[in-house]
Amino acid sequence: MRKKRGKFFKIKKTTTRKKTVLMSSTIKMGLFLIGLYYILGNKTFSSTKGLKIDEMNLRGNSEPRSAIKDIMKSKNIQVEFNLNNLNGKLGMKGSFVMEVYPEWAPIGVERFLELVENDFFSEVRFFRVIRGFMAQFGISGDPEIAAKYRRKILQDDPVIKSNKRGFFSFATSGPNSRTSQIFINFKDNERLDLMGFAPFGKVVSGMDVVDQI
Repeated sequence: MRKKRGKFFKIKKTTTRKKTVLMSSTIKMGLFLIGLYYILGNKTFSSTKGLKIDEMNLRGNSEPRSAIKDIMKSKNIQVEFNLNNLNGKLGMKGSFVMEVYPEWAPIGVERFLELVENDFFSEVRFFRVIRGFMAQFGISGDPEIAAKYRRKILQDDPVIKSNKRGFFSFATSGPNSRTSQIFINFKDNERLDLMGFAPFGKVVSGMDVVDQI
């Protein structure tokens, strides 16, 4: 059952951002996740063919929009992601809703809401999709913003929930290295729990869209 949604908040789009992804900033994290996945035994890899996030809508029960710490006290904190170029088809659109839970991973949730409030994800692409494993996004196409978050490294949250299908966690390059990259699990990936990947929310609607990423 879906919980009742609260008030609707529109996140302003930034139109001056570059639409290309700074791929050089992902080498360490990319190699780590790809290597991890090969260890887990599935070697099916696919690109996203230009799939990008058009915009986000923050949903919550705080009015008016308030500080992140206050938003974290709310119930039903949800963010809707509107996608373009879905399933490798130019102009094909879809959306999904992520719900976050501060009690699962407060440090991760706070960073995620900071990124949403700063419109970080608009025009950001899903740059790595491994079928049967996960879909990863969270690199700004603006070099200055990307560099900023490479320096804003987070301490780890303890792993309270498992990396089940539809749950999402921050990508890492090792302990205490989370920044802005997030992955959504396509299937139950419990083995990631022991490696320190702490889920901080789950997809509550539109998982069929996520499967088309």
